[in-house]
Amino acid sequence: MTVPPDYVEVREVCPVCSQGWVRVARDSATNSLFFRCDECGSDWEDVLKIGIESSKTRDDYYNWHFVESRKLATNKI
Repeated sequence: MTVPPDYVEVREVCPVCSQGWVRVARDSATNSLFFRCDECGSDWEDVLKIGIESSKTRDDYYNWHFVESRKLATNKI
């Protein structure tokens, strides 16, 4: 049995699509963290600006992945 990844959620409901979860993601090219809806793909660079329409981007990151809780906790992202 495979245990699904425990991704870091920031918000339970995306303010854009009202369906997805906003999760912590990491850009593989720069190693920078950002926040992404797992359903509609909306991105935010600042957790405090999630939900502010003018701060939302979409598909600015091409090589990225969601961050797992255990990796964030151990700083192995």
